[in-house]
Amino acid sequence: MTQHNQEGMKHLREKAEASVAEHQPEISDLSIEQIRKLVHELQVHQIELELQNEELRRLMTELEQSRNQFSILFHQAPIGYLALDDVGLIHEANETFCRMVGRNRNQLLGSPFADCLEGDDRSVFLSRYRAFFKNPIGKNLEALIPSGPDAAFHAHMEGTIIATSLGRPQRDNQPLLLLTITDISERKRAEERRLQLERQMQQTQKLESLGVLAGGIAHDFNNLLTIILGNTSLALDDLPPLSPAGESLLTIEKTSLRAAELCRQILAYSGKGRFVIDDIRLGNLVGDMFSLLQSSISKKATLNLNLKEPLPPLHGDPGQIRQVIMNLVTNASEAIGDRGGVITIS
Repeated sequence: MTQHNQEGMKHLREKAEASVAEHQPEISDLSIEQIRKLVHELQVHQIELELQNEELRRLMTELEQSRNQFSILFHQAPIGYLALDDVGLIHEANETFCRMVGRNRNQLLGSPFADCLEGDDRSVFLSRYRAFFKNPIGKNLEALIPSGPDAAFHAHMEGTIIATSLGRPQRDNQPLLLLTITDISERKRAEERRLQLERQMQQTQKLESLGVLAGGIAHDFNNLLTIILGNTSLALDDLPPLSPAGESLLTIEKTSLRAAELCRQILAYSGKGRFVIDDIRLGNLVGDMFSLLQSSISKKATLNLNLKEPLPPLHGDPGQIRQVIMNLVTNASEAIGDRGGVITIS
């Protein structure tokens, strides 16, 4: 029983004794029948008081059980609970929130909740809290709350105004804000994975569209190259021996054949080409691609060749091998990013 309750009971007893002294009749003035009746009334009154005391004890026991149940539910809830006053001081904190932030309850009680936040999240909370406290219904806050030296969790916060006293005494019985804190880190990670998958899907669709476009262009361009090669061959046949134009025509033919090979690679990449199986000298193939590879990587990356001859022969499609090498080099360049580095083919 608190000191306040003890003082109240003492005052009540003093008033009762004064009232009895004021109205108590002289026993000598009462008849035997009146005395018996008075004793009977006192006995009945005593029994009534005992019954009332028993009922009060039962109610106090139930109240204590309810309080214990509330305490268990409050502290063992799967989400964090805080009771904040109008300036953001913590009046009560459940054990779940204490575990979330890695602090004990005594450290939190009486401290500003803003101390649990950092950087921009702290500034946003301080600027929005007063309006949030006045009318929290339908509003929420999100913040990154530190949970250790190098750890933090994404928190979703909602509030409800309560009139019940929790924890530390309140000024003038002011209401408190019951703040719920839910760890949504996993949901944030899932959203980030979903966005990443969406970006990958968009990139895939973009590449598919580019592949279709490139395949169509390569097909038409290959037809033009066929005409160029055919006319070059006819011109070479018509030239007299040792003609100065012969070397130029041979260069045109060689370049056109290389362009036709590139067209076949584009068609194969777009799914419209045919694979040609041949013996491949890997050193020569990579050497021919070196200039193209250099132009395909980041300007902050350096490309080195470290091929030890003789390399074992390969049997496959040259266009596909070129595509594999190109993919490996460009992937390495993307992994380097803006940091700079060296890509070595060995």
